[in-house]
Amino acid sequence: MKRLLILLLLLLGSAGLASARDSVKGWCEEGNRPVVTSGLNSTTRVQASHPSCTVTVYVHGGGLATIYADNNNTPLANPFTAQSGGRWQAYADDGRYDVTMSSAGFSQTVTYSDIILCDPFVPGGVCAAGTGGGGGPHNLLSTTHLDTIPFSPPVRGDLITAQNLTSPTGVTPAWARLPLGTAGQVVISDGTDALWGNITAGTNITINQSGSTLTINSTGGGGSGCTLPAGGVSNGVLEENPKGTCDDTASFTWSLANKSLQAGDTNTINSADGNVFVLGSFNTLGANQSFSYVVGENNTLSATVSGSENWIFGRDNSRTGANGQNDWMIGRQNSITDVSGHIFLIGRSNTAASSTGGTGASVRDCVAIGESNHLTLAPTLQPLFNCSIIGFSNTIVASGASFGVSNAFIAGESNTINSTTGNLVDSIHIVGASNNVFNTLGQTAEVEIVGEQNEVNGAQSTVQVLGFLNVVHNGSQQATGVNTTVVGSGNTVTTVGAAGTPAYQGIFGGLDTLTNCSSCWIVGENVSNSTSSTLAVGMAASATPAFIITKNGTGDYLTHTPHAFNYYPACAAGTEGTVAAITNSNSATNGTIITGGGTNHVLGYCDGTNWKVIVGT
Repeated sequence: MKRLLILLLLLLGSAGLASARDSVKGWCEEGNRPVVTSGLNSTTRVQASHPSCTVTVYVHGGGLATIYADNNNTPLANPFTAQSGGRWQAYADDGRYDVTMSSAGFSQTVTYSDIILCDPFVPGGVCAAGTGGGGGPHNLLSTTHLDTIPFSPPVRGDLITAQNLTSPTGVTPAWARLPLGTAGQVVISDGTDALWGNITAGTNITINQSGSTLTINSTGGGGSGCTLPAGGVSNGVLEENPKGTCDDTASFTWSLANKSLQAGDTNTINSADGNVFVLGSFNTLGANQSFSYVVGENNTLSATVSGSENWIFGRDNSRTGANGQNDWMIGRQNSITDVSGHIFLIGRSNTAASSTGGTGASVRDCVAIGESNHLTLAPTLQPLFNCSIIGFSNTIVASGASFGVSNAFIAGESNTINSTTGNLVDSIHIVGASNNVFNTLGQTAEVEIVGEQNEVNGAQSTVQVLGFLNVVHNGSQQATGVNTTVVGSGNTVTTVGAAGTPAYQGIFGGLDTLTNCSSCWIVGENVSNSTSSTLAVGMAASATPAFIITKNGTGDYLTHTPHAFNYYPACAAGTEGTVAAITNSNSATNGTIITGGGTNHVLGYCDGTNWKVIVGT
């Protein structure tokens, strides 16, 4: 009994293995062989048969393969002898093989290379086309595919999906047809399968299907909107605005101290002393907003609360309201009007102005970064101070009866500070090129310029310039400037008009001009001056000055720096008229020719031929 059970198990195992095996077969033949008659070769070529040839099966590219006589595990010798009729057949596991045929009749060994064996009826197996593989043309849903539910012919509109079905070879799930749904249905997922389903329209919703287009419309506008239940501090409302229109304008409000969030266009918010958030265009925020945030264009803010803060991002937005402060604006062509201070502008063509008389609004603590930004002050007795401009073609302007401009910093090119009505322009710092400080009717005090082709225009006081081709002048005003210093090349200092308080000015550089000033100094090369009480040294630079002119309360005097005789050039026609302080003259007698080598300190004069003593000791 035990032996019977073992035999049964072996048979069952062998049956399972047999299903993964295919056969390879052929004939003992060789092509292109001549017909032989009575020992004579004919010119006729035929397919010659060699019965009982020797057949050898190899694993493709390897050694001898294990082969069988049938699909029931009956062993077959390798190599083996073909039938007497020339036919041969062998079975082997799915794979790739080479088969050779040989015998005494063959002119050479015949090889069939790379034969693919694949049993198409093995569950889960995948067979490609090839000799003995059964992979020729076939229907998509056919028994050739082991994991499909056969179906033919196709039905228009059907889909193929993986479904909870079992194929004839036992594969589950299997690919199968999903028949076309009814008109208007869509393919949806239930989390496990893909299937046809219906779209159900809710309240005030219509669904229309025309050809390949499915249209979903709202018909009721949402009614009265939805209201969250009351009972807490942070209650809120979400609604359409205006109700019933179903447009893209939404208003969000909550009860924490009148705060609001506005998204959309052409809306108005008038909450008192609240926080407002606006996203969109052409929105209006009423007065008394203490904290406002605006993103968009053409929005208007009117904030009059002292200490309010406003953030504006976008274009063509405006912010108005006396005594407002702490404004940040980023964008283009935005404007801030009648503000108090703490203004920050980034962008182009933005404006911060205090222009309404009597508002008591100044422009202070401001920064403008960009191009063509403008800071303007007009009200009576209000200052513009502590402002910085970084960029190009920006302006700071103080007009009317204001206190003027003070503590301003400019970095960039073609920027302007202008006090048009003669008010003080004070503590101005400029770094860059082609910048201008104008105060043609008043006093310009404590101005510092570093750069090129900058200009200070007004009655100066303590103006410092470092650079070249800069200009400092006071137009038609009195010469009231003091402590003006210019260092560089090609710079100009002028005082044009009626005489006034002496101006203590100075230039250090080359090719410079100093005009109509008193008590001034200038050092350089090719320097010109036209007034009295002015020192001008026009010669090549030297570690030791050539001479010093001094004016004090007792008179004027000239100091020559003394040197040994051989320090000076030989006396000739080209040096005639030269006067020099000599420390080692051979004589102290007036008119004596100087040869040096002595101990006398004299003043010598070159007459075109000899150095002679003109003042001895």
